[in-house]
Amino acid sequence: MAEAYPVSLPCRFEGFPGRVRITCGPAFDDLRACPYSYGSRVVCARTPLCGVVQGEYVPGAALPVMEMIFSDTGFDDVFDLKLSFYGYGTFHLAAPGDAFYSLDVVKGVRIQAAGLCRSFETMDLWETGIVAATDLTVAPGATGSVVVDEDAADNSYSVTWYAGEAAGGYVTLSGLLQLGGRAGLAVGEVS
Repeated sequence: MAEAYPVSLPCRFEGFPGRVRITCGPAFDDLRACPYSYGSRVVCARTPLCGVVQGEYVPGAALPVMEMIFSDTGFDDVFDLKLSFYGYGTFHLAAPGDAFYSLDVVKGVRIQAAGLCRSFETMDLWETGIVAATDLTVAPGATGSVVVDEDAADNSYSVTWYAGEAAGGYVTLSGLLQLGGRAGLAVGEVS
C-alpha cells in the first residue's frame, strides 16, 4: 500500500498506446452480464482520466491516484471491460539500523467487467544510495541532486539517489528522481 507523498511517489508511465487489444480469459465465461466470453478480442481505448493525476500532491497526505486507464467504450464510468495500469514506489528502511533507504516499486493491472474485479501486481525491491538520515518527508523542490551509475552503457544512467548530498565517488547531477523511464539528465552538469 502506498504511503503518504513524498515517501511514496507514482511511477511514470511512458509509451502506452492510444488503444490496446485484449483477449478475454476463461473467467469471462462465468460473467452472465458481460457481453464478452473466453477468447473474445476487445479493443479498449484511453479514457479521459488516463494518465491524469486525480488529486493534488500534498506532503503528508495520501498519494493521489494516477493510472493508465483503457475501456471498451473509452469512458471511465460506463464500460463492459476496463483495464487500469498503476504503479508507485515507497521509500523505507528495510531493517532498523540500515545505512541507506530501500525502495519498493509496485506495478499492477486491474481488470474490471460485470461481476469481475481482479488485480495482478509485481513488486521490485531496490537498494538506493539515499542515506538513512535524509528526511524524505519533505517534497522535492524544482532542483535537487541524484546519483547516477557512472558505468551505464549507451549514455543512459540508473538513478539511485533521491535528494541530498552524495557520498564521495558518486557523480552528482541536478534533477529529480522519477520512477520509471530514462533519467534524461545531462552529465555535463556535474556539481
